[in-house]
Amino acid sequence: EGPPLPSRFQDLKLPIDWWKPGKGRRRKRLHRKSHGLISFHELSRMIGDSWKEVDVETRAFCDCLSAISMKKYRELKASIADAT
Repeated sequence: EGPPLPSRFQDLKLPIDWWKPGKGRRRKRLHRKSHGLISFHELSRMIGDSWKEVDVETRAFCDCLSAISMKKYRELKASIADAT
């Protein structure tokens, strides 16, 4: 259903629906005291810096997954609007 994995990740064995948000409707997470090793701000900066260095093929793969999810979201939103 989704796009093929980038070549450097072809050997990964993932469930077919690994990327679908909310598929398991997880239980509410228990509150945990912060470990204090890294702040949320620092973590988000590290993730942002990593995205700046990602290769073109992986970025295209993630963009494709995003487009699929956005299309499904918009279809759902339109069907809800039509029902009301």
